[in-house]
Amino acid sequence: MTSSIRIGTETTEARQRRRRIRRFDYLASASLLAFLGWLVIRNIDVVYLGGAGESSTLSECEEIHELASEFLSVHGWVPTLDDLLRESRDSRTAPGLTYDEDPWGTPFEIRPLGDLRFEVISSGSDTIEDTEDDIVYPERD
Repeated sequence: MTSSIRIGTETTEARQRRRRIRRFDYLASASLLAFLGWLVIRNIDVVYLGGAGESSTLSECEEIHELASEFLSVHGWVPTLDDLLRESRDSRTAPGLTYDEDPWGTPFEIRPLGDLRFEVISSGSDTIEDTEDDIVYPERD
């Protein structure tokens, strides 16, 4: 049998148990707040700035377009994204494509237009193809 020292109406064990629960509550709350803060900071350019995500995505589309143009001049056909990734992996000298998704987690698309012309497309923040928020390089007329 454990002996408990009574102070007022609450035992020492009960007070210690309550303190442990309170500490756990504080840690859980702090962890939740840290996680939510991380989510906000991670997506701040997309959620709050509205344009920063789009401008960086346009730069990525331009970079993919340049790599695809180099591929086209060497091989004679418009590459797919997989072709560029494969060539980047196999190349030991030239840096190449190291990503295949836009900031919203959707794969970029290289869409042939005919006559060895093509465009690079991100589905944008709604992640749906062929909608108003798509990011296209070169920009359409």
